[in-house]
Amino acid sequence: MRPNAGIFDECRLPAHPGLLYAIAVEKIYGRPYFDVTSQMLDEMEKALANDIDPVTGKLQARFAHSVSELDAILSLPEPRPVAFIPAIEGGHCIDGKLENLQAFFERGVAYMTLAHFFANEIVTRFSRGQNRSRNLAAFKVSVTSAWV
Repeated sequence: MRPNAGIFDECRLPAHPGLLYAIAVEKIYGRPYFDVTSQMLDEMEKALANDIDPVTGKLQARFAHSVSELDAILSLPEPRPVAFIPAIEGGHCIDGKLENLQAFFERGVAYMTLAHFFANEIVTRFSRGQNRSRNLAAFKVSVTSAWV
């Protein structure tokens, strides 16, 4: 990072959060969440594929879909692209289907939180000051077993 550069000078993708928001704003609160999440991942990949550093003419970031792709990115000489490791907030995005979890795994998603903002097929409800593990649905066992 250049000491006098701002964060948006170094990494232009966050400078345009409206791009990602506008893509899914119409669908984000409705099902199927799997399709919406997949579309958002597609759009992020397209944005990264077109994010060329004007000085070096090289990609500024690349998706790492696997450990071998991450290793390949990290083995590149400096200045190398930032390795973008896909992660998803909220198990609602798999729409209660293990095959959707598998599809995200196959496209390189390395991390998924069980819940984000609201209950879903994995986490049945949110409560304050209580043992939250009681609120995990039986489906959670299938999801966590498949993920590991």
